[in-house]
Amino acid sequence: MKDKKLLAKELTGPFIEENNITYLGREGDDYRLKMEGDKKHLNAFGMYHGGVLFTLADTAAGLLMIDDGKTAVTMQSNVNFVGNINGGTLYTHTRYIHKGTTTYVVEAEVRSEDGVLLLIGTFTFYASKALKIVNL
Repeated sequence: MKDKKLLAKELTGPFIEENNITYLGREGDDYRLKMEGDKKHLNAFGMYHGGVLFTLADTAAGLLMIDDGKTAVTMQSNVNFVGNINGGTLYTHTRYIHKGTTTYVVEAEVRSEDGVLLLIGTFTFYASKALKIVNL
C-alpha cells in the first residue's frame, strides 16, 4: 500500500476526478484544494448546491488528517453557509482546532476565487489504527 501522506497529495479516485478537485499545497495546517465548478454542481437558483460546498470542506479536512498519517472518519460536522456564487473556482483552507488521541477537530473554509467566504465549518474526526484505506 502507498504511503498515506502521498495518497493525500495524489488525489485520485472517481469522486476527486468527477468533481475536478486538485491539490494546491499545504502550509502548516492549511490544506488547500481547488475545485473547478460545473453546471452539475449548481442548484435550481444557479448557485453552488450547499452539499457541494460541504463535501469539498469535509474532503479537505479529511485529507489534512490523512496527510498527517491519520486514518480517520468524520464523526460530526457543523457548517455555516455564509455566501454563495454562480459557479467558478472554489478553494479550501483548513486548520486544527483540537488534536487528541482518537478525536480531532478541524476547521475548514470554502472561498471563492476572489476570497469571498462561502462556508465555514468544524469537522470532528475519529482516528483509529483499525481503519484501513481501501479505495484510493
